Amino acid sequence: MICKVPILVLLKRLHIRLSWVSLGFSYEGRYGIINCVVRGDVVGNRIVVVGTQWGDEGKGKITDYLAQAADVVVRSQGGNNAGHTILFNHKKYALHFLPSGIFNAKTLNIMANGMVIEPKSFFEEIQMIHEAGFHDFQLVISDRAHVIMPYHLQLDALEETLKGPLAVGTTKKGIGPAYTDKAMRIGIRIGDLIDRKSVV
Repeated sequence: MICKVPILVLLKRLHIRLSWVSLGFSYEGRYGIINCVVRGDVVGNRIVVVGTQWGDEGKGKITDYLAQAADVVVRSQGGNNAGHTILFNHKKYALHFLPSGIFNAKTLNIMANGMVIEPKSFFEEIQMIHEAGFHDFQLVISDRAHVIMPYHLQLDALEETLKGPLAVGTTKKGIGPAYTDKAMRIGIRIGDLIDRKSVV
């Protein structure tokens, strides 16, 4: 089955009646037919949106829709290599870091410890929403989220160049090298920027 947006209405109906939602669907995306799985533990009104591929599954559209009525929106992992367009009050906003609930003053937005954050791009996105008139938002960043450092950007570009025809085709935003440092337990975390003694 190929669908684009009608899945949102179906998900809302399932949310009311079931204690567990496990829903697979496909839609025609930029790179052909895209598969996505939405799993939701609806007990206590929790819904988790999980993509089953490497992007362009429609997670942003679903999260944007669900965030309109959410108390908390958590971005659990990832960096600014991807993004999604939010339609709010008939205007489009391109988000790369910030959770989809950022436009709702009542929603607590959490950037969790699985994220990798490039400070310059993060502050540019905050500036963008400030210039659009959004000042009253709740945003919490985990002190255990890792920081994308300038050398991660350089490493990403160099590794892609060295691979030649076998290059993965990354966005060269340093995300892979930052996650490598995280896995090796040598990365710099947000908390390290707050407590300089821990970086020495």
